[in-house]
Amino acid sequence: MNKAAPVFCNSSENDVPVLRWKAYLSNGEVIYEDNLNYNSQSTWRRIKEYLSDNNLNIIRLELGSKGNYGISIGLDDKIECWWHSKRLGRFLGHAGGHFLGKSVGFLAGKVLYIWWMDEEGNIWKEEREVDPKSIVEKPSFIEIR
Repeated sequence: MNKAAPVFCNSSENDVPVLRWKAYLSNGEVIYEDNLNYNSQSTWRRIKEYLSDNNLNIIRLELGSKGNYGISIGLDDKIECWWHSKRLGRFLGHAGGHFLGKSVGFLAGKVLYIWWMDEEGNIWKEEREVDPKSIVEKPSFIEIR
């Protein structure tokens, strides 16, 4: 029996960060990253638990700034795990002195493919060679079921 769904923001209008991901699930739901931290859990941790409890997958993962989703990754056979992370950086001479970057990506074999976006919508890509066994249990990964 499926557990009750955790609280999610599934609207593009409610309590959302400027820079956020959007996940399309295998049951047709669309989940947006939010600022709710329900039960002290980020949206990513809530969705990870929800997918596991209900035998669901993310079939498309997008990342956008101010409602413009410039990164869109669809599920295919080579994707083993989804990835999400964020970081705060500093630019000398940058008006705010810092920037927020968030990423989405996936693990395929021994390569982690990552697309980063900052709050202005700038995108850059990174590839990292990793040991899949050492990382899939980390909170930033969601395994494909």
